[in-house]
Amino acid sequence: MSLDVNVGLVHRIGHEDLAPRDSRMRAVSFGGPLRGPVGWGAELYGFPHTSGAAGDESVVATLFGPTMKIRGWLVVDAAVIVPITGPQPNALYAGGVYNIGRLAP
Repeated sequence: MSLDVNVGLVHRIGHEDLAPRDSRMRAVSFGGPLRGPVGWGAELYGFPHTSGAAGDESVVATLFGPTMKIRGWLVVDAAVIVPITGPQPNALYAGGVYNIGRLAP
């Protein structure tokens, strides 16, 4: 079983006033094994509203789906994203994680 908690801040420096200067995010995800190389993952994430001409509404959404370990250093995953609030659409995604930590001695 794993737990991953993330918070982030992006501060943009520039002279263009259309894009927001600051943007934040937060996410809490869980994952674990199901059977053999197959596992699961779930996440709750959000983005607070941003201001300015290119600002956007806040978003809170969740995602969940299967994972599969191909090798000890390669995991592929897919998920369904379901909005809770805000303009986040329903979505599907597929991706992978490659562990490069073993490259260093």
